[in-house]
Amino acid sequence: MRLLDDVVRGVAAHRPPPAARRVPPHRVRVLRRGRAGTAGGARAARQGADEDRPEGLAMAEWLVAEGVPRDVILVEDRARTTRENLALGCALLDDAGLTGPYLVATNSYHAPRAAMEAMDLGLDVHAIGAPTAGYFYPSAYLREFVAVLRRRPAVHVVVVTGIVLVSGLASVLTVLGT
Repeated sequence: MRLLDDVVRGVAAHRPPPAARRVPPHRVRVLRRGRAGTAGGARAARQGADEDRPEGLAMAEWLVAEGVPRDVILVEDRARTTRENLALGCALLDDAGLTGPYLVATNSYHAPRAAMEAMDLGLDVHAIGAPTAGYFYPSAYLREFVAVLRRRPAVHVVVVTGIVLVSGLASVLTVLGT
């Protein structure tokens, strides 16, 4: 299985933050064995004014510093979303003659949505999640929850409406039955 690098946000700084550095051990072990992978990262927006380089490049530099040979790293530095990062990263590996299935190493809170996005794109990808610091869980899971809801709003509206209607009908029948 080829390794498609993590899909994380906010790693364009000089050194990836702790949340991003928790992901690489999965990836570093594979890459040190000489298997090719991409260093990428989905940006929430374009490269910020305070970011001196794209996230994919920052992650690639970090991997090299961790002992991964530079010649097994392909950098994906154009994506602005998880979906784009998956599509562009897989295309980059395919173009290099490295076919799937691919392994996405990301944070534990992000792995389920990354897997859903890959499935929607028809990519042969498996997502694994690295441990996430406890203090980061509330905001991270809330962000992922909202992102999942935004993927298919009509489906969620229908489901919630159905739940409300069934609950309301059950309440009315309970009141009338007593």
